[in-house]
Amino acid sequence: MNVIVVSLDPESTSAICQALQRLHQDYTLLLPEEEPRIISSSVILSSYQENVEHVMPKWILDNPVRVLGIGRGAELIASTLGGKVVKSEAPADPGMIEITELIHHQQVFTQCWMDSSNVITAVPPNFRVLGVTADDRICSFTDGNRWLGLQYHPEHPKHGHLGLLRKFLHRI
Repeated sequence: MNVIVVSLDPESTSAICQALQRLHQDYTLLLPEEEPRIISSSVILSSYQENVEHVMPKWILDNPVRVLGIGRGAELIASTLGGKVVKSEAPADPGMIEITELIHHQQVFTQCWMDSSNVITAVPPNFRVLGVTADDRICSFTDGNRWLGLQYHPEHPKHGHLGLLRKFLHRI
């Protein structure tokens, strides 16, 4: 099954597409203003530059597609669906962070690449937090069905976690 990658930023999108290629996953690349001819069952929202505003494409909201938001793509999910995203008081410090996530009812500690200067302070209604950073910032959340937000970057070429992308793709 084909995955749609909505390109909100060329650099982030390139890393996502390279990760999908390593996983032998077919994908269609779209700009935010484009609408797909055929709606796939899964969509990945790339991250985007801090000074650029984006709106969730209407076709995503209007169709029952599963959505993975990565980096600021997660922030777009949170802000669109009723969560809260604020600018961090501390400057962005891109790099490896320690996170704690709840995966299959087990607490898992890992390191991931994260570069956001924004903070998700509240997830949307009916969503739950899956993971937090060492300083208690929300870094992953879901509604348990359709939406998954990761403020870190599993597609990062050196510090990513392709296993997480693989799990998302295999639920297609």
